[in-house]
Amino acid sequence: MALVRSIDISEIVDDCAYGVLGKSQFYVGLEKCIGDLRGMLLDKDVSVVGAQSMGGGGKTFLALGICNDPQIKEYFHENVAFITVSQSPNLIGILETMWEKIGGRKKQEFQNLEDGHKQLQQLILRQPKSTLVILDDVWSRIHLENLLFEGPGYKTVVTTRDRSNIPTTQTTRLYQLPLLCKEDALSLFCFWAFGRTSIPSTVDANLVKEQVLNETSLLKKVQTDIHTKERILYNNLWTIIVA
Repeated sequence: MALVRSIDISEIVDDCAYGVLGKSQFYVGLEKCIGDLRGMLLDKDVSVVGAQSMGGGGKTFLALGICNDPQIKEYFHENVAFITVSQSPNLIGILETMWEKIGGRKKQEFQNLEDGHKQLQQLILRQPKSTLVILDDVWSRIHLENLLFEGPGYKTVVTTRDRSNIPTTQTTRLYQLPLLCKEDALSLFCFWAFGRTSIPSTVDANLVKEQVLNETSLLKKVQTDIHTKERILYNNLWTIIVA
């Protein structure tokens, strides 16, 4: 899990067009996650990567970090679009935004979802190029199905709390964000509590460490219980598809 100090996401995305993580923000535990996700995206056999964690797990900042990753920008020739989906999305509006960002054209007005999806799919096939679309904060598999496309070099990152939202196909990969290690969790707590990344000399260091350790241990147990139940269902679905 990679957490960041609370900031206005819209400002980050607007300031950098396609989403660049502000360098002045403090974050921990993100570098390895970016490397893991990058490796999946650069696999020629992968078209969709789902990044999953519980709420507050750092999915959005991982996605923004991918947008800002030099290797990703070089591979996709800056053709990287960051789209926030949310729990109650305007799907037609999102398709119109994707038309503008992916095609580099004036925003199109679609008659309905079917019309929008059809036109955008045709555009992607007519203009084949390495393109990365990040669909952040997806809550519904039905919503996602209206926003996925296929084409040469076209790839999608989906961030979600629920791994069952990610399609189970042979060109899809799932990445579960790990929880912070003890050291990173302590640094993050200190940043929030004291405005610095270490424990001040005026504070009981043992008490702080004990509290952080207790909270992270509890969080890991909760996550383990949830993932155990999800893994049984997810593995059964993969067995059916791969068989």
